[in-house]
Amino acid sequence: MIKTIAFIGLGVMGLPMACNLVKAGFAVYGYNRSRAKLDQLAASGGNAAGSVAEAVRDADMVITTLPDWPAVRQVMLGPEGVAENARPGTLVVDMTSVSPIAARELRAALTEKRLRMLDAPISGGEPRAIDGTLTIMAGGGKADFDEALPVFKALGATINRIGDIGAGSVCKVCNQLLVMANIASVSETLTFAAKAGVDSEMVFQTIRTGLGGSNILDAKDPMMLAGDIKPGGVIKYHAKDLQNAFDIAMETHMPMPIHAVAREIIQSCLADGLGDADHGCMIR
Repeated sequence: MIKTIAFIGLGVMGLPMACNLVKAGFAVYGYNRSRAKLDQLAASGGNAAGSVAEAVRDADMVITTLPDWPAVRQVMLGPEGVAENARPGTLVVDMTSVSPIAARELRAALTEKRLRMLDAPISGGEPRAIDGTLTIMAGGGKADFDEALPVFKALGATINRIGDIGAGSVCKVCNQLLVMANIASVSETLTFAAKAGVDSEMVFQTIRTGLGGSNILDAKDPMMLAGDIKPGGVIKYHAKDLQNAFDIAMETHMPMPIHAVAREIIQSCLADGLGDADHGCMIR
């Protein structure tokens, strides 16, 4: 039974997730480069660790929510990282969005250290991280997934094992493809309404209950109309997710014309210095 969890990466998503695990009764030892985030975890009843090694040393499970693959690789395989300091048999769950190829490479490296692994990326953004209603898409062995399930239930409302290691990452890529194509479409549609001389807010309120309505429309339209680009989903990380998708597409010889356009819009945002903004900044 999992009782003690090391949680590495207390960002926009990670901090509320770690706090929800504390509320669910787990002993949580968090680590983050920013001290302010550690203080917030401690204020919620968690424990602030001084290093990755300290956080994972006595943990039954290690969870990582990090920005990208280089950060995951450093935390997992670096000299003071998870592989060198976690107890043999510990279940490691990477909830970062990485490529399935990277997930499989990481599992192989951790297996050499007698550690078990699931890749279990998440979707839902900051509001659902706070509410504990995330979508969790896992890849790995069924026994490991079943062991992790009580932990996942403290974090998410939709929790599925997609397949073996890397399958969760493939599912997350599919999710991100839909998200970015939808945000690009919403951005273009709202701008079209404004250019056509009608009230974009009235258009939104009218079409949101029709066939054109979507979770993306409901979540992003108010932010777009208010000019709010405070990140819930950081656009530079979506650029990374799309690159993961295009790497797979190259291997499988699959054309992706819609997402090629979405990627170019994202590249424009990055070129304009909006890399740390919410992905809704595509409307600009």
